[in-house]
Amino acid sequence: MTTAKKATLLQMVFLIYGAACGGAFGLEEMVSGSGPGIALITLAIMPFLWSIPISLACSELASTFPLEGGYYQWARMAFGDRVGYLTAWWTWLGIFATNATFVVMFNSYLGHWIHLSFIEQLLVSIGLIWSMTYLNIRGIKSVGDSSTWMTILLLLPFVILIALGLYHWQGNPFIPFNQPEKSTITSFADAIMIGVWLYSGYDKITVSAEEVENPKRNFPLAFGIAVPFVAVSYFLPTFAALAGHGHWQDWHDGYFSDVATILGGPLLGGAMTGAALLSNMVLLNTTMLAQSRLPMALSKNNLFPRFFQKLSPKYQTPVLSLVFGSVVLTILSIASLSQLITMYSVTQMIGYLIIYASLWKLRTMYPNVARPFTIAGGKLGILLLLIPSVCIAIFSFVKIDHALIGILAVASGPLTYILFKIFMPNFKNTNAPAP
Repeated sequence: MTTAKKATLLQMVFLIYGAACGGAFGLEEMVSGSGPGIALITLAIMPFLWSIPISLACSELASTFPLEGGYYQWARMAFGDRVGYLTAWWTWLGIFATNATFVVMFNSYLGHWIHLSFIEQLLVSIGLIWSMTYLNIRGIKSVGDSSTWMTILLLLPFVILIALGLYHWQGNPFIPFNQPEKSTITSFADAIMIGVWLYSGYDKITVSAEEVENPKRNFPLAFGIAVPFVAVSYFLPTFAALAGHGHWQDWHDGYFSDVATILGGPLLGGAMTGAALLSNMVLLNTTMLAQSRLPMALSKNNLFPRFFQKLSPKYQTPVLSLVFGSVVLTILSIASLSQLITMYSVTQMIGYLIIYASLWKLRTMYPNVARPFTIAGGKLGILLLLIPSVCIAIFSFVKIDHALIGILAVASGPLTYILFKIFMPNFKNTNAPAP
């Protein structure tokens, strides 16, 4: 039996970055839909309203309770098996949905180079999913190494774009402030909905806490580096492209490739499209960790079938969980982008709210446990920090599209819990893990 290699601090930074961002792709419609001024301001303030609260919550919980399963284990400790199961199930669905969006977007960007039929897109999807599955089977260090190098490569065209955009500065990138055909409030509302999707994902790597070197130290440090890294990665390329070229009305999915071609020629435009492909590879590669570790953690607590615990003898990774997840992901990759984003958004909102509730409850349940990292200000500090995030989550529920998909995704949690309890012989309530 081989001992699994653990992720270092540097790899953790790139894993969190890869799970939450992977470059500035995906924000383009915020510019044309809300106006450049509102888009830039939203990109600047969303880290404070959305990213920092969840990162601080995960930093405290992951450094205090570094358990495999992350937020599932915290919810289970705080509220019992049923809530823990529902947290894991809903988050698992959300991860499947967001991973499928990366596959769909990979095919979309590849379409900038070559036209693909439906069958060809399916074959590309299968190749992408199963190559990332192979990297994940090799372990978190393999995922960390590959994600680090792919991230460095994909950021290089952005560095050149930023330099060219600032060099060719020709106008105020904040003008017009909002979309002339919309009110300021509507423009901000639309921008925030995209911002929530852009700035989510920081919680994903916590499910692999036991596979990280010195998690009590490295989780807070990694979050502290990754959060501003993500914010800069979104803001600077957008600012520079608007300053150097303008034409905010033309921004659409894949527009960074267009503006890179305009400012730097076909070579930079092609490099930017290649960066978009790498971006979706990084996002899929890193979030597969959570996709496979959640069912393994559930299985160890007798809340999921036992085969999810099966480990690779060589790499000590949940190989059957990865294979099962990749089969499901291959099927989901034929869904539409809007349907997948709805499923992800609903489950992500619920997951964040449960993480915050777990943080609050575990402060009360275990007041004397050593906390290597603590959110300042006691419970009042937590409350003040979380109010904006909770308000945004409630707002996102109201604005959600494809409501039926969201309802079905939420309803599937209690339903599967009941079915497992009836039909799974070893299903039973177990004691929550001690801190």
